[in-house]
Amino acid sequence: MEKIKIINTRKGLSLLEVLFVLGLLAILLGMIFMIQSHVSARIKSNDLIQEVMAIRNAQDTLLGSTGSGFASDQHFGLSSTDLAKTGLIPEEYIHNGDLVTPFGSSITIDNSSPSHYIIWLWSVPYESCIAFAQQNWDNLYQFGIGYENLFSGGSNSSPSDKKWSPEDAESACNAKGNQSTWIAIGFWAR
Repeated sequence: MEKIKIINTRKGLSLLEVLFVLGLLAILLGMIFMIQSHVSARIKSNDLIQEVMAIRNAQDTLLGSTGSGFASDQHFGLSSTDLAKTGLIPEEYIHNGDLVTPFGSSITIDNSSPSHYIIWLWSVPYESCIAFAQQNWDNLYQFGIGYENLFSGGSNSSPSDKKWSPEDAESACNAKGNQSTWIAIGFWAR
């Protein structure tokens, strides 16, 4: 009896092997994109904190440069548009002549009081709100957090006059779904 010799002439990969490799690659890419997203959000959160510090330092520089600075009986400090023109704010924080957050939303400075100014940050994501709230802000006048609905425009109510603890801020920042958070932080004159 003769033995039949079977020769394996298969070249290449089977469909199952290809699908397995593609599945592993998809899982790895998903993890990489998720990590990149978190790192990007952290960087923008830090940029937002640095921007508020730059705004505060610029206001303090201008207010302290002439004794009373730009303070008057009605106004304290400069508006966001005027402050952008001074050259004291880095260009990365200015878009079309106005101050913007790293997330692209506008920054408003309320200088209608003779004793303090309030920096309004609009459409701040949850993670950045938490990072911002956990900063140690000295000479704080007020710290308010609220919600702005991205689809209906929301409301612009005044911030509370109390100083928020990080726990209170974390609770207030807990905006999920289709909402973002606004933050109002006010400072007394130094």
